[in-house]
Amino acid sequence: MPLPTTVLLASVLKPLDDTRMLGKFGRALASRLSTHVHVAGRLAPTPPNLPPNLHTHALLAGARFSMARVGAQWRYWQLLRQLNPNVVIVHAPELLPLTVLWRAVGRGRQFVYDVRENYALNIQTQRVYPAWARGLLASLVRQLETLAATKAAGLILAERSYADELPFATPARTILLENKYQPRTDETPALPTHRLPVPNEPLRLLYSGTISELNGVFEALEFARQLRQLWPSVHLTIIGFCQQPAQLARLRTAVAAASGGVSLIGGGTLVPHAQVVQEIERSHLACCLTAPILARLGAYPPNYLST
Repeated sequence: MPLPTTVLLASVLKPLDDTRMLGKFGRALASRLSTHVHVAGRLAPTPPNLPPNLHTHALLAGARFSMARVGAQWRYWQLLRQLNPNVVIVHAPELLPLTVLWRAVGRGRQFVYDVRENYALNIQTQRVYPAWARGLLASLVRQLETLAATKAAGLILAERSYADELPFATPARTILLENKYQPRTDETPALPTHRLPVPNEPLRLLYSGTISELNGVFEALEFARQLRQLWPSVHLTIIGFCQQPAQLARLRTAVAAASGGVSLIGGGTLVPHAQVVQEIERSHLACCLTAPILARLGAYPPNYLST
């Protein structure tokens, strides 16, 4: 019998039911014999039917911008000491310092950095942080990632473009595992199909994911408003989490002004992934408006989004 292997997958802000960290990485690793998998992340309902060797641990239960983020670091360090994993897969840059330290103070310890976003670019363009702090924070994150990349056993890229965008993602130590859909198998239940209704029937639009101005939520509201002039029974559902209080207040005002034509699910609270899937299955059309906004804000050069 091979010796048991313990793997820890960790993020602070990704929920415990995250489709990549738990759904893809966690379940795939748990299918290996003699492998114990632990997933640590933001508190969320535990998905049903987890295999007995796949466990979850909450690192953060408070707000994104709170002192609870400091406590999450302590809980992560305690988890590293308690589990003594053979391999750690880090899904968030803020956990890299403690992970590098953990590797340095023990023997035979390895970690892999799963690069899910171009974090430095996000900090500079998403207007979450004050303008004066964006450049400094982006530089610190990039330097931290560069240092960690030299210590990691390897890097995983969630998007093909990151290979060109990130200078620390050297080809020899990087693999691509795109954050795309999971193809159907013979065992996967077929999703219900919806006939597109005619204009005198209800039409259900959906906006899902991180709710923000950058991701086009207000364009989705305006699109639904204009479409309602031709299709009176249009209903827009917005489901997800909004991390910026000012934008959330503006969104709630807009939803109230829509007089029942818009529903908001989540907003100030995280939404379980299963509930998002339910809304996807009952909707006719989805709004995907990120690219036009990024281009208009000048986050990327004009030819970036067309390649």
